[in-house]
Amino acid sequence: MCSRFLSIILGIVLPIGLGAQVSFEASSNVKKVSLNSYFEVAFTLKNADGKGFMPPGFEGFVVYAGPYRSASVTSINGLRSSELTYTYTLKPT
Repeated sequence: MCSRFLSIILGIVLPIGLGAQVSFEASSNVKKVSLNSYFEVAFTLKNADGKGFMPPGFEGFVVYAGPYRSASVTSINGLRSSELTYTYTLKPT
């Protein structure tokens, strides 16, 4: 319920972000992955609504947890910006 409400709010607010630079970033909390370890990968979209986000297939990995979704909207001196992140915990197979 809360997630759906947040999606509706973001769908209304995010398109209003005039002048904000759109960017997409994929990041991880590790540089090397060991076969018996877990790690996180995050996909972050800035200043766009993110509708229809499709994660990669994660071939060679088991999705241990996720996606965890976090979102934020800020307004400073009339300039709005937003950030939407999907985070997954993976384990190599």
